[in-house]
Amino acid sequence: WLSRLLTITAVVLITTFCARLAGSMLHAYLRQDSVFAPSGTIFVNLARLVVWAIGLTFILGALNVDAGPLVASLGVMGLAISLGLQDTLANFFAGLQMTLSRQIQPGDYIRLASGEEGTVHDVTWRNTTVNAPDGGLMIVPNAVIAKALITNFTSVDQTHTSVISFAVAYGSDLEHIKRLAEKSARDVRDRAESAVKDFEPTCRFTELRADGVGGTVTIRIERYQDRFPVIDELVTCLHEQLIGAGVALGTIALAAEAD
Repeated sequence: WLSRLLTITAVVLITTFCARLAGSMLHAYLRQDSVFAPSGTIFVNLARLVVWAIGLTFILGALNVDAGPLVASLGVMGLAISLGLQDTLANFFAGLQMTLSRQIQPGDYIRLASGEEGTVHDVTWRNTTVNAPDGGLMIVPNAVIAKALITNFTSVDQTHTSVISFAVAYGSDLEHIKRLAEKSARDVRDRAESAVKDFEPTCRFTELRADGVGGTVTIRIERYQDRFPVIDELVTCLHEQLIGAGVALGTIALAAEAD
């Protein structure tokens, strides 16, 4: 018994070390920019689970335990446990599916159908944690994320085209207003750090509204989450240019649309 106890202790210590080492190495590997592989804590935990399963096999061998009947018993117990842990298993497989398909990865900026948005911090075996713009941490079950309508603003292209809507009075010189609006957008593009420099802003008049002729002016931003300062600067500059030119404005409304 002393020999078996020493063997089991050694196996536990070695397994603990190997599990931590495997988790740390996998975490560091997945964090590399050059690695095109799913990232997230869920895979680190899976790696540790595999190491512990191997260690458990050695422990059973040291105890001379026949693994066949034990595996059969665990199968029956696993069925009963799975019925009681349906929500947990649903979250686990939902997180696994999301990360393997690379639909959502740490660092992506997402918006839920309910309106919440933020940067994905991590995908664990149960929850997806999201850093909200106000500094809060949202914890969303993976099963909810898998079923919800989600807009991912960074999975394909991080740049974002913002559209500013405005209206001018009937009878205004629309061509002159187009030139003023595009000049305002170019000025903001050239001095705003978050604006895409090689994008050419455009102004278009799109509808006849009760408050005047409706138009839009576009500007492209490097990241969706950085849009508000650029939009604020563009609206301010556009307002000053049009008022300074004696243009009678309708109501100015903002609409940020994904390109």
